[in-house]
Amino acid sequence: MVFAAGAKTVGSQLSDIEGNANEDAIIANCDLGIITGYTDGTYKPSQAVNRAEFAAMITRMLGVPDSALAGYAKTSFTDMAGYSWANSYIGFCEAKGIVTGYGNGTFGPGNTITVNEAITMVARAIGYTSNSSELVGAWPSNYVSLGKRLGLYDDVSATSVIDRASAAQVIYNALTCTVVAVNADGETKD
Repeated sequence: MVFAAGAKTVGSQLSDIEGNANEDAIIANCDLGIITGYTDGTYKPSQAVNRAEFAAMITRMLGVPDSALAGYAKTSFTDMAGYSWANSYIGFCEAKGIVTGYGNGTFGPGNTITVNEAITMVARAIGYTSNSSELVGAWPSNYVSLGKRLGLYDDVSATSVIDRASAAQVIYNALTCTVVAVNADGETKD
């Protein structure tokens, strides 16, 4: 599990992020409690992030307290075995429309998350639902265009799978985005 329990590490104390292109984002996210380092004082910035881990990051980004997560301990996904630690995070994200799974009843919690999936989750977390008039075209191009316009891709490594450094950067970029609401007609307002 990437989000190791234990004493809170201050982001600037992580031993393996100095000079990383996403160092500031990692420190800020760690200091905000959105991400954590490992008990050995490392962050492992080049390690891939899985879908369960990113759901936890999104939930923490939104500031959802642990006490509120108790009501989301179950998901509709059939492939959650071995990921009980993430049930409430994924359950919350599912209930809020941030994640939808693969359409066959599975979520793939252990699958590495792609950059486009991460951007989609972040955009949904800040309010861009699938009926938003701001989303033009089919997935993933609709969320890619939106993500680029919102600056979510800024300083994110141009790879298909997201690593821990780029995941921290995507979350960091989202912290300055305006939250929106989409009405039934697709009208998107701040």
